Order: sequence, then C-alpha cells, then structure tokens
Amino acid sequence: MRHLFVYCICSALLFACSESKKTPTITGTLNNVKGNKILMLEHLSTTAIKKLDSAKVNSDGSFAFTYPIENTGFYRISAGNQNFFNLILTPDDKAVIAADADNMGWTYEVTGSEESKKLKQLNNHLSGIFKTSDSLNQKIRMHQQRGDYANYAAALQFQQQLNQKQFILIKQFIDQNLPSLATLAAVKKLDPDKDFAYYDKVEKALGETLPNSDYYLQLKEQVDELRKLAIGSPAPDINLPTPDGNTLALTSLKGKVVLVDFWASWCKPCRAENPNVKKAYNKYKDKGFEILGVSLDKQKKAWVNAIEKDGLPWKHISDLAAWQSSVVPLYSIKGIPLTYLIDRDGTIIAKNLRGEALHQKLAEIFGE
Repeated sequence: MRHLFVYCICSALLFACSESKKTPTITGTLNNVKGNKILMLEHLSTTAIKKLDSAKVNSDGSFAFTYPIENTGFYRISAGNQNFFNLILTPDDKAVIAADADNMGWTYEVTGSEESKKLKQLNNHLSGIFKTSDSLNQKIRMHQQRGDYANYAAALQFQQQLNQKQFILIKQFIDQNLPSLATLAAVKKLDPDKDFAYYDKVEKALGETLPNSDYYLQLKEQVDELRKLAIGSPAPDINLPTPDGNTLALTSLKGKVVLVDFWASWCKPCRAENPNVKKAYNKYKDKGFEILGVSLDKQKKAWVNAIEKDGLPWKHISDLAAWQSSVVPLYSIKGIPLTYLIDRDGTIIAKNLRGEALHQKLAEIFGE
C-alpha cells in the first residue's frame, strides 16, 4: 500500500509538472479590466468558427494561451459580445497582445507575429475609411429624408470617391504584401467581376506558399469559376431557339461587337433599361454592333409580346425554361438584368454595362 501511495503521489507530481511546462503561444495584457474576464481563442476555418482554448485574464490584465498553433491560418481572440480581433498565426509565432478590454477590435496591438501585423496594417488602412463611411451613410439618409437633394447628390459623390480610395489602398496592400495570407483578407473586399486580376494574383501567390491550405483551395475553386467569365476570357457559347423556332448561336455573331443581354418580360428593371439599350443599338448597329437578347421567360407569348411592345429589333433567343435555363449556370446568373459585352473575336471585354456606362464603352470602341 505504501508503495502504491508513493507511486500515486509521484504520478500526480509528474502530471502537474508536465502541465506547468506548457509553453504559452499567445500572451498579452488588457487595460481597464473590470471583474472576471475569460478570453477565447478560436480558429476561423473556411466553413466554421472552432473554439480551441480559453484563458483567464488575471487581476493585472495579463493572460496566456497555451494551445499549440500547428497550421498557418486565421484565428480570433474573443471576449464575446462582438468584442474580438483577428490574427494570422503561424506555428513559429509567439504573439504578444496589448488592448483595451472594452474595445479590443479597435485598440489591439500585436508583436511577435508578422502575419498578424500585416493584417493589423490592413485594418488600420481601412478603419478610417469605415468610420467616415458610417458617418456619411447617416448624412445620406438624413439628406434623403429631408428632401435635400443637392446635398444628397454631393454626399453620394463623396461616397463613390471614398470607395475608390478604399479600393486603391487594398490593391496597394496586395501588391506590397504577396504572398502573405493577409492578402486573402484584402482581396475579399474587392469586386471579383471588376478586379479579377487581383483574385488571380493572390491565388497564384498563395498556391506557391500554402498549396494544401483550405483557405487556398477555397480561393482556387472560386478563381477557377470566375476565370470562365472573367474579362479577357472567351465567352461561353449559347445556342438556343429564336422566336420563329430556329436556333441561333452566339459564336455565329463573331466579327461583331455583341452585347449579350440577359432579361425577361417579367423583369421590370430589364424593361426599364430597354429604351437605353435600344438607343445604343440604333446608334452603333451600322458600325458592327449587335445585341443578343437571352430571355429567362417561361411563356413564349409573354416573351414575344414584350419584344414587340418594347420595339426590340435585335436578335432574341430563349429555351423558355426561366431559372432552369441552361444559360443560368453557364453564365452564373444570380439576377437580371445582366449584360456581357463581347468583342469581335468572342472575348468578354465588359460586364453589366447599363445607362450611360454602356454608351461610354461603345463610344470608346466605335468612336462617337
């Protein structure tokens, strides 16, 4: 019995020693801690947020996580109630955090983790714009409610300038920080239709450094899908019936600049845009401009009546399958109106041109 007792004591001591030797992987200090506070370390995967570890904040504000970081990825330290900040951690990092306990997201600073510092740099670039944008949105609503349309229009214009500044900052950050995983967070703030080149650039860079990462594999899947319809890619062919029962293929229009116009008789924004499209057609049809109207109608009568009522003299096709049409997955159609401008060789050169933007692009191609 005595030997068994000693063995148990020794085993307990060994267990305690092994526990105490756990190496902190993330340490930090919070200011203005009130009462008991528990922090959570969470992993942000491509599909879920997973809790990994918890740490009690001591009376002096210090805390430490000991969870081993085995894979480079996005992580989050959270105190709940939307009080959190994100990190990018690698297996070799020894991140040290300082923040205000009540507002960690806006006040945190990080050392000992180069990737996290880059992510923080991105957030710093954008935080001022976000704050200005929030204030601006309030002013826009106020001007609209008061009917002050002059200031409303001026505020909208300033908002557009602010958006452009944001996009410029994001692109500069990507160019300066490839192949950092922080560029993935940056590129997600860009419009993939307008800035596919940056999605492509980030995907290629991360493919070199993190080829087996779920973050990279998800981005690659997205980029591969986007590439099919990216500006500069060949337009997927469409071959569907015309109103008279014949079939017409998009490829048969090669040699002309073609506006592929996805629309339907029941789509009010589509019908509202038709006079603008008609104006463009009449101006440039003799210079090699063609329009291919691809309808998501289900009833032939409604489709044909809309063509006649709106006076649309260009070419029309449809399989009358509405959202089950073969063109919906082919062109990743999420909503209409949707347009693709195709050059004489069948290459996509612009997307979703409406209003004055359509006329500006056509003037650029054909001249006034």
